[in-house]
Amino acid sequence: MLNNYIEQIKSKINISPTIGLVLGSGLGNFVDSIQNKEVIFYNEIKGYPLSTVKGHDGKFVLGTIENQNVICAQGRFHLYEGYDRNKTELPIDIFKKLGCNTSIITNAAGCMNESWKLGEFMFINKCMDFTFLKKNCVIINDKLVNAKVKSIYEDLKNYYSIYQGAYSWVTGPTYETPSEITIIKKMGGDVIGMSTLPELVKAYEYNMNVIGISCLSNYASGISNEQLTHNDVLNVVSKSNKNFSNLLFDIIKLI
Repeated sequence: MLNNYIEQIKSKINISPTIGLVLGSGLGNFVDSIQNKEVIFYNEIKGYPLSTVKGHDGKFVLGTIENQNVICAQGRFHLYEGYDRNKTELPIDIFKKLGCNTSIITNAAGCMNESWKLGEFMFINKCMDFTFLKKNCVIINDKLVNAKVKSIYEDLKNYYSIYQGAYSWVTGPTYETPSEITIIKKMGGDVIGMSTLPELVKAYEYNMNVIGISCLSNYASGISNEQLTHNDVLNVVSKSNKNFSNLLFDIIKLI
């Protein structure tokens, strides 16, 4: 099936990308600055799954940024939509098959660190699997981050408010309880979300340069007493879109 998707995509594009980006909830405005743009909607690819979550448009956008050919997946797949883990990894499979050697994987995530500011960003240097699809919490250490990615972080941390920390993956779709957040935080989690870990792991398995970035969209349950909705997340992220796009541009320059 994957090869069938690739054949269909290749028949519709003239660009050979080397960098693939997965754009998280509300972070899709980055594609507005892509030059020589080519767009393929997921529903134009026979048999390809569809994004069902607000803030995920469901399309591939290809083009040029900083003289680099890129492909953006503007819309990802989540377990809570009824997809299995293989489907959540599918954008990375597509990137690899099209020739990408770098994956930049982004998300909007709940923040468990009170000293961090909403709307700012965190480089993911560790992942924690709290889906319990396996018996225990699975911790994936900073082998995900190679020397090149560490160098990019060091170059950019003086120009942006960027943190480093652990991304905690949960199934969703409901937000976590304060008790769950307390436990995850004690185990070392910094941010929490319902995506990203499968994509990061798949890119690592492909031996790609892997860059994971979380936009801090809300404080997690118990950190803030405010009731949270997905629209609240999108509102915070929308205010960060310009800084987010600038950050991605600068990362692409350094790759």
